[in-house]
Amino acid sequence: MQPSYEDAGGRARPEAVPAGALPYLEEVRPSGQAGGFLRSAGTDAGGTFFLALRNAVAENEDSLGDGDVLAVSGETDAEPGDLVVWWTGSERSLALARMQADLSLRPVAGFPAPVLDGGRPPMTRGVVVGRLRRQSSSTPRWSVEKLR
Repeated sequence: MQPSYEDAGGRARPEAVPAGALPYLEEVRPSGQAGGFLRSAGTDAGGTFFLALRNAVAENEDSLGDGDVLAVSGETDAEPGDLVVWWTGSERSLALARMQADLSLRPVAGFPAPVLDGGRPPMTRGVVVGRLRRQSSSTPRWSVEKLR
């Protein structure tokens, strides 16, 4: 059985993102064996959750692509070099960054840099530990890559 993905509300995921739109992350629920790794309902931290990458910059050094599904560990013990999901508390503020040696966050895949302007500081939501990618648009097969 091939995996299918729905958004957190159980709706089928949207297919296309308008050109020129900023990249964003959307929580999805995988089916099949991957669904067994989901965090427990009602928990804010810990466990694994999945985010679909939407409207990523086509060419980026992390080779992330539109439609990639990222497996994210709710652990916040990110180390330099890790790909992390950060946010400011709002679901729409989820973004990707690479943790640097000085523990700063360098944005990736067209996401903005965290803004430290006295407002809400960015918080690490989790560490990206894997990626699922559709092998081609004409087949429902997915490739899996362990990132950490």
